[in-house]
Amino acid sequence: MSLIEQLKQIPDPRSGHGKRYPLWWLLWIMLVGNLCGYRGYRPLADFCAVYWEPLAQWSGTAGQYGCPCFSTLRRLMQQVDFNSVAQVFNQWCEQWMRPTLAQWVGGDGKSIRATRRDAQGANFVTTVTLFTHTPGTVVAFAVMENAKTSEIVVIRALIRQLAECPGIVFTLDALHCQKATVQLIIQQQQHYLIAVKGNQKYLWKTLTAWVTQAPPLSVAQHQDCSHGRQVTRTVTVYATPATLTAHWLDCRRLVWVERRGIRAGHAFCTHSAYMTDLVLSADELLHPIQNRWSIENQLHWVRDVTFSEDDAPRRGGHAPVNWSILNCWLMNVVRQLGCRTVPQGMRLLSNQVQKVCHILLHGFSSA
Repeated sequence: MSLIEQLKQIPDPRSGHGKRYPLWWLLWIMLVGNLCGYRGYRPLADFCAVYWEPLAQWSGTAGQYGCPCFSTLRRLMQQVDFNSVAQVFNQWCEQWMRPTLAQWVGGDGKSIRATRRDAQGANFVTTVTLFTHTPGTVVAFAVMENAKTSEIVVIRALIRQLAECPGIVFTLDALHCQKATVQLIIQQQQHYLIAVKGNQKYLWKTLTAWVTQAPPLSVAQHQDCSHGRQVTRTVTVYATPATLTAHWLDCRRLVWVERRGIRAGHAFCTHSAYMTDLVLSADELLHPIQNRWSIENQLHWVRDVTFSEDDAPRRGGHAPVNWSILNCWLMNVVRQLGCRTVPQGMRLLSNQVQKVCHILLHGFSSA
């Protein structure tokens, strides 16, 4: 099923009175225009006016629709159900962004502050993503209300979406250090590297006691002097004690990470612990453990700083979440094209209507 056919399945929230443009056509305009550098409602209306003929050609409408005004696009983004848009995005990712064997995939949630629903700030919309360490693309996306749903449940649902991708490795934070999550990953013939913290009191106590008395299997170090830091990371791998293997499926290695150095002019020393079913040495785990932070640096930071999602300039109704999905779409395209940064990719795609349409409909071959 093509992307346009998928867009046609999104329910139309508008009433029948005065409805001039079909929903899928407006969504197609906004998606292509956003990737071509026209971010915002008035720029998108200008984009439609300038590129009306190639848009009609690629969408197969034979020019039967005119150019919508910016208020039409604004109302649409505020009204259309973001869960339906996220479903289409996931279908597109499943077709063109499916992770491959032995690829590392991180999972995490990110709140959108502009969607706060109450005065206390306890109820807001959170987007939950599965994100590849390399090349840094979103492969599964979900939306939840913080006051109604647990991120743990949503992450498991996203992991199930990748059931047909055996061999990939999920890197998750301590919130997802749950036996049911580990069991699901193992059942799908996949692997895990999960952080352990004090929220699992018995597990944390057992692990910290073990690493002080057990002989290490391997040790590796890495020096980081970037961005004014002087940090030494030491990764130590241990065998798993019998007291843990009886309760945690296929946990074969415990990993202890020490970060020591100078940051912002102050000395610091921190420790982190991980469980994994992979039988890897410290050298082999050194960079994957560091790269698990890519979901923060390459996804959440870009969405907050480059796209200002946390303080969304385009608000009202479902608009902040719908724009968040368009931002993830843009990042996927530029990363898959091998661009060094998202701004560089945005410049390369600027006004490249035919190229963008080809990617959206036919993938990245000959893009």
